[in-house]
Amino acid sequence: MPFGVIQLSDDGIVLQYNDYECQLSGRTKSAVLGRRFFIDVAPCTKTPLFAGIFEAGVIQGEMGALLSYYFDFRMTPTQVWVHLHRCQETNTNWVLVKRQE
Repeated sequence: MPFGVIQLSDDGIVLQYNDYECQLSGRTKSAVLGRRFFIDVAPCTKTPLFAGIFEAGVIQGEMGALLSYYFDFRMTPTQVWVHLHRCQETNTNWVLVKRQE
């Protein structure tokens, strides 16, 4: 896929992390799977904007937001588009990431 795909549990544990996201972040799947996204993997996202939307979406059972964001934890600051999505049919949470050109 030409964008990062991260699947998170309702409590923010990384369940899936695709190859594009590995290249973008410089991390391996084994380094992030099973870890706490907002604390261990990308603490730069533990903000009212990013984590706040995620937490509200989990509580409400629906989430759909597009953000312009900078990832800068253990990497060169990179401006990205982030789509936060919750699939109601499967109760799964997704973070889709694309580098802004």
